[in-house]
Amino acid sequence: MKAIIIYENIEFAAKACATLRRVGCRDEMDIQWTAKCWPVDALNNPIIIEESLVVARDAHLIVLPANLAKSIPLWFLRWLERWAMLRYIQEAAVGILEPTHTSRIETPMHPQLIAFVRKHGLTQIDIELPVNDPLAGSIQVPPDILLPLLVAQPVFKNAALLASYRSFGINE
Repeated sequence: MKAIIIYENIEFAAKACATLRRVGCRDEMDIQWTAKCWPVDALNNPIIIEESLVVARDAHLIVLPANLAKSIPLWFLRWLERWAMLRYIQEAAVGILEPTHTSRIETPMHPQLIAFVRKHGLTQIDIELPVNDPLAGSIQVPPDILLPLLVAQPVFKNAALLASYRSFGINE
């Protein structure tokens, strides 16, 4: 499955990637995540906007830092609107990750972001980093959403691990 991580600092991107991988490896999930990270400020650049939208259109999950979800810039909300119109995955979700090690996500979402999520039929997923073990992490997915997300996995989930040139040569 594919995740787009929007970050304000590189440490957030690293924590988000690690949390997705760790949670995806659990027996009850068994999801292999492919993550692409974009700095939030870059998504205000017209050239990068187009490239990022092409990359993000098959994303299952858009991960945002909680403080960005609380005070979302209008230009970023426009980017999200364009992504929602171009997306291939209808069961996509918006994940909110608290970058500090609090016990739960305490930052409320901006009302316009809440309206965006509802308007496009997206799911909000809270991604938490526990206080005592910041590397453990958890993802809170509503039960009625888990099945569509798991069904949306690609059939060849390990195909991305192989280099594109492997297994095609006469000596392979």
